[in-house]
Amino acid sequence: MAIITSAEAATYLQTTFTAGQSSLVATLIPDLQSLVMDYCKNSFLNNNIYVSAGTISFDTNTVTDSASGFVDAYFVAGDYKVRGSKLNNGILTVSAVAAGALTVSETLVTELAGSEITITKVDFPTSIKPAFAQLINYYLTKQGKQVKSESLPGGYSVSYKDGDTMMFELFGQWKKPYQ
Repeated sequence: MAIITSAEAATYLQTTFTAGQSSLVATLIPDLQSLVMDYCKNSFLNNNIYVSAGTISFDTNTVTDSASGFVDAYFVAGDYKVRGSKLNNGILTVSAVAAGALTVSETLVTELAGSEITITKVDFPTSIKPAFAQLINYYLTKQGKQVKSESLPGGYSVSYKDGDTMMFELFGQWKKPYQ
């Protein structure tokens, strides 16, 4: 599952999204999630929930493990990171789990078993949700504004945060020096 849902973002921001905003937020969430993971150099992996095997294959919307290890490894619906695949590396959203099969939301490229593939659960800390809601708000309200500061006669001046400063302030605590 994503870091946050549209409804959770609206709650954190104490607002109600219009239909257009709600659609935009739903589109932004996976893209911003990738941005945060790249910025933090952190995949937020739960190294207690994973399968690593040469018996994993991919076809359309199904990941199959002929060794039937998914249930034994405590897989549940949610996001998982695939590594070691030739064609399907990345984050997959699992909607259903059976002993030897995962049903995913994404369309996969057919790939036969043989290579050592690791699939690990992605778990975002709950404490990241308010920061992520602020990132969504930034993209809804401030993106595209290029003015960093402005001054008016009479001594009034104001400075705006740029994207880099905002990312560090919001997500710096989860940033790793390397991935």
